[in-house]
Amino acid sequence: MNGASLRAEIAAKNVQRASSEYAPGEFEIEVIDVRAQPQAVRDHNLVALPALLGNFPPPVRKIVGFLRPRSN
Repeated sequence: MNGASLRAEIAAKNVQRASSEYAPGEFEIEVIDVRAQPQAVRDHNLVALPALLGNFPPPVRKIVGFLRPRSN
C-alpha cells in the first residue's frame, strides 16, 4: 500500500482479521492504492473509500468504511 492513509491501513487490517477469523482460506484479498491506480476508482464505480468489493460469486457487492471489529 504505497502512500496509503492510516484509515486505509486500518480498514485493510480489519478485513484481513475478519476473514481469517470467520472464513480462513476462503478469500483472496487484494489492496489497491487508488492514488497509484486511479482507473480502479472508475472501473469499479467507487464513490467513497475505503471500500471492499466482493466479486465472486456474482453479483458484485460493495462495503464502504473502516470495517471496525464488532463490539461485544
